Amino acid sequence: MSQQKENDASGIGLLFAMLGWASIFLLAVAAFIVSIMAVIGTVLCLIAWNSKITLGGRVIRPDQARAFIYRGLIGAVALPLFIGFCCVLIGEKSLMAYWFNWALAGYAIGSAGVTFIDYLSEEEPQAETAGQLVMMPERQIPAPPPHTLSSQPAKPPFRFASWDDEDE
Repeated sequence: MSQQKENDASGIGLLFAMLGWASIFLLAVAAFIVSIMAVIGTVLCLIAWNSKITLGGRVIRPDQARAFIYRGLIGAVALPLFIGFCCVLIGEKSLMAYWFNWALAGYAIGSAGVTFIDYLSEEEPQAETAGQLVMMPERQIPAPPPHTLSSQPAKPPFRFASWDDEDE
């Protein structure tokens, strides 16, 4: 009987191990894609540093290019500092050996990651709505219902009962 329970537990353990490795692999693929996007974005932003460029209908203005690179530099400094602070708090020293990798990850997260979040939060592309004024129709208030005179006598107004109503 105990042999059967041991086999079931090892199967569940193997399942969780495979799920863990699959999630680590997917995170590595996502990190690779974000870092490639950061490299391509950096090259494009360096080209667009002084004059705007157009790629497939999207315009990269100099202020956007500078913001992309500045956010990356802030991330490249902030992430290693944060990890160093956390390492000091928990007493871990081995993670700080990879400070250059943390700086690269911080640059990718700060530039490509924040730009992607900004892109998702845009409701409409800026090029289409720039300089256009959209007039909304005025909302009309419906007319009140017609007042009719009724032939029935008017009801007396409502009044609350008082304590001495029982005496009457």
